Amino acid sequence: MRALRLLAVAAEAEGLRLRREASLMARASVFFAAAAVFGVGLLVMLHVAAFHWLEPAWGPALAALLVAAGDLVLALVFVLVGRPREDAVASEALAMRRAALAEAGEHPFRGLLSFGAGGVVPSVGQMVAERAIRSVLRR
Repeated sequence: MRALRLLAVAAEAEGLRLRREASLMARASVFFAAAAVFGVGLLVMLHVAAFHWLEPAWGPALAALLVAAGDLVLALVFVLVGRPREDAVASEALAMRRAALAEAGEHPFRGLLSFGAGGVVPSVGQMVAERAIRSVLRR
């Protein structure tokens, strides 16, 4: 019965933790959205300033093309920097998962009742021994 109470307390604590984290994430999302709005405004103003700085020397059409060319160069840099790369750890984990699933699918009952390491009988024996040691230590 004590184990069930402990599980209930753990579940309640986990629920409280998740609710708190969700509220913090919602608050952070609102502030990030506000920052994004001001960031877009900043970019618009930088474009207007660049256009007005280039316009007297190059004329309105060429000034607009120069600002657009600058945007194109920046967009290409961001695309090249942000492209996805191969993650060696994720690839190795995927290979391990596939190998484990393939082996489990081939022989689903192999080793289930074996007396070697990893079988059911040693696990049950370990649980019984652990329970006996705990009951002796409690006295």
